[in-house]
Amino acid sequence: MENKTTRVTVDFSAEAYQALDEVAKRIGGSKAEALRRSLGAYRFILRQQQEGWDVMLEKGGERKQLVTT
Repeated sequence: MENKTTRVTVDFSAEAYQALDEVAKRIGGSKAEALRRSLGAYRFILRQQQEGWDVMLEKGGERKQLVTT
């Protein structure tokens, strides 16, 4: 499979751009890599929910359900 890339131009609000910058710094990568990873995670979550799974976060016995709209 050919590894082809496509360039896109995106407009971000100040808040969204700040979030992108924060994620990029946390992963130690570029903003493009942060977007790719974020899209991959979101795609996974959506697919699981589409299959009927509940997606949960758990910490110290406390649970939070991840809900997408």
